Amino acid sequence: MRTPEQITDQELATEIARIWEAARPGAQSRVKILEEALVSALRGRLEAHQRDQAIVAAQQLAGSLRVFGFPEGSSLAKKLESGFQKDLEHDGRQVRETARDLVALIGMINNAC
Repeated sequence: MRTPEQITDQELATEIARIWEAARPGAQSRVKILEEALVSALRGRLEAHQRDQAIVAAQQLAGSLRVFGFPEGSSLAKKLESGFQKDLEHDGRQVRETARDLVALIGMINNAC
């Protein structure tokens, strides 16, 4: 059995990429929760339980993206969390900013690795 010091940077990067590919569907399902909550906010119909689900999904994304080496994605997820903690459906500027952040996050997740 090899020690951690014997694992090369390339081997580590390859393994992290493999694990990310396995984790990507979970990240995409969390994005779907965020998308649905954003659509509800745009329609002025964001329910409390949906807001809570979006906040949790954003928190989970922020943590997992940070672990997988995507600090920009983690920062976007934190911004989304903050956005959903606000009164989105009554603040047009905030909902537009949240939408832009979500589009950027989706692009980052789709293009990662």
